[in-house]
Amino acid sequence: MENLTYADVKRQSEAVFGQFGQSTWIPYAKENAVHPNRRDPRELANCGVGKTLLCVGFGASLEDNIEAIKKYRNCVDIVCVDKALKPLLEHGITPDYVMMADCNIVWPKWAPLEEQTRGIKLIATPYAHVTWTRRWQGPIYFYVNRDAIKTEEVFLEIMGHKTRTIPASSNVANAQTVFF
Repeated sequence: MENLTYADVKRQSEAVFGQFGQSTWIPYAKENAVHPNRRDPRELANCGVGKTLLCVGFGASLEDNIEAIKKYRNCVDIVCVDKALKPLLEHGITPDYVMMADCNIVWPKWAPLEEQTRGIKLIATPYAHVTWTRRWQGPIYFYVNRDAIKTEEVFLEIMGHKTRTIPASSNVANAQTVFF
């Protein structure tokens, strides 16, 4: 396996920002910054003290472990990646949190009925797809990734400096771990 250098990561970040930054991320962030369900992420401080958090990804293992998740649901808080929300709800499991780190996850394919989001906390990047944030009925907490090209400066300016920052985590499942 080839090791990525800082220069490699920086080039990748520049390419992605060049593709999505001006056309999608910044306009989405501007809309999400004034969302009426937006909450201060500091409200979540210490919310999990003394609790166990189950981080649910999306892959073959999700279906394999549905019964175990159901069995222990009342003993844990659950955070799932955006793509795992609909399958969990279809199995009667309502997560406490949903993590979204992508501007390309569109509502109809991956999301539940709007009313099913009531009471579930959405934790998202500022450039979360606005079809999600417009329809989400629960509280929304935004976080900003600190990355190799310092896009956090752009998004903190848009979102305001009360937004939590985390190290960029390469994917949404990793971001769950870093955020919590």
